[in-house]
Amino acid sequence: MNAETKIINAVLVISLIPFIILFLKGDKIKNLLITSTGFIISSLNTLVEKLSDELQLYRIYGEPKIFSTPIQLFFAWLFLTFMFIKIWETIKIRPKIFRIIYIVFAILIGWTMDFLGWKMGILKLGPKGNPIINAGVWILLVPSSIIIWEKIFSKLKHK
Repeated sequence: MNAETKIINAVLVISLIPFIILFLKGDKIKNLLITSTGFIISSLNTLVEKLSDELQLYRIYGEPKIFSTPIQLFFAWLFLTFMFIKIWETIKIRPKIFRIIYIVFAILIGWTMDFLGWKMGILKLGPKGNPIINAGVWILLVPSSIIIWEKIFSKLKHK
């Protein structure tokens, strides 16, 4: 097992533990719907990473892969999206400024994860890539997770 895969496995375990705890608490149907949102976002991210790989913008290292995404990161993004939405559900009753700060904070965490990925050799820019393109993925997918949750899944009956 190479160093990248070991690091990615650690990310998976770190994201899996709180996912399990949060999933077991509360309404199971609602948690399944939130997990569905995470699956959609993780799938979109996987498609973006495949496109980025083919266009030589950036590549993520680690095995085994779904397209160009290490399978461990596919599930880690699913788990992280789940946790993001569970927290979102807690703060959505607060003033709008808290929600905006939360979205910005989540994007900044994503950028930090990318920076650490570059430093550890998991994420590498391609010959046609630059950090701004990679940062844009977070700017699109973080708010998309809230839109998908609030406009589709949260409307479904889960009580």
